[in-house]
Amino acid sequence: MYLSPQCGFASTEEGNILTEEQQWKKIALIKEIAEEVWKD
Repeated sequence: MYLSPQCGFASTEEGNILTEEQQWKKIALIKEIAEEVWKD
């Protein structure tokens, strides 16, 4: 399994409009999923 934070974050100049809070929430969700899947 692979988790990628790229979708939802911009890889182009136009970008996706995300607030800093939304970006941190996305990172927190990835961390939560990783901890649940890879309980170690």
